[in-house]
Amino acid sequence: TKEEEIELGKRVQNGDKNAKNEFITRNLRLVVSIAKTYYNSKMSLMDIIQEGNFGLMTAVEKYDPNMGIRFSTYAKYWIRQTISRAILVKTSPIKISFSMHEKLRIYKKALDEILKKSDHTLTTNEISEKLNIPVKEIEEYQLLLGSVVSLNTVVGIDESCELSDLIAKEEDEPFDQKLMDECLENDIFLAFNEAGLNEREQKILTLRYGLNNEEAKTLAQVAQEYGITHERVRQIEFYALLKIKKSPRALKILSEYSNTPDRDYNYMTRH
Repeated sequence: TKEEEIELGKRVQNGDKNAKNEFITRNLRLVVSIAKTYYNSKMSLMDIIQEGNFGLMTAVEKYDPNMGIRFSTYAKYWIRQTISRAILVKTSPIKISFSMHEKLRIYKKALDEILKKSDHTLTTNEISEKLNIPVKEIEEYQLLLGSVVSLNTVVGIDESCELSDLIAKEEDEPFDQKLMDECLENDIFLAFNEAGLNEREQKILTLRYGLNNEEAKTLAQVAQEYGITHERVRQIEFYALLKIKKSPRALKILSEYSNTPDRDYNYMTRH
């Protein structure tokens, strides 16, 4: 119960190891349920569960019962981030540090932005000038991006999301809304794949709802980008959402963000 969580949380804060162990034990099923959504052939389910347990331990240590939210809501974000980090490390063909993964992610995002605005293929020197990064450093990034495809490689159930979307935050950073938003966005794309959305359907939903750091666009704006009518965009959006609604696994993923996940999942699958 909520009262038990508060009591256990306070005991953990006071250094009670028995309370910590009890808190962990009572939430092991939560780890298993989350681990199943990340299962892929490159990591065994038991390995994913084990990584999730590490996230659970971190959550127990950091949980403040005065936050006003249930522990399960708080813990699932740490569990997801720990699993994501493990996938990033263990499925990458070349082992590089987390700090380098983060630098590559930032570089690739900045590079994509300037490429969108450029009307020709940029040279390394031009990229260096626009991003204010030494040429030698850019060449290193390009080499790693060419070898470590993992930043663009999809992972999860049926290739659910890009590894670049799963860059984990440092474990000693405070829990905040940004962490929650990142987890939600990752799971939205996981749900897209579970529902069997094709690339165009995913992109149109991304543009329409402002996902993946995109700005939300109107039907007319998306239609102009794709060279089709706004009515056709509306149809694609409608049928893409219908696919999600008809996918129990996609609904299960999304319902976890509800205050009453089981009830809402049952409601959505019945209607």
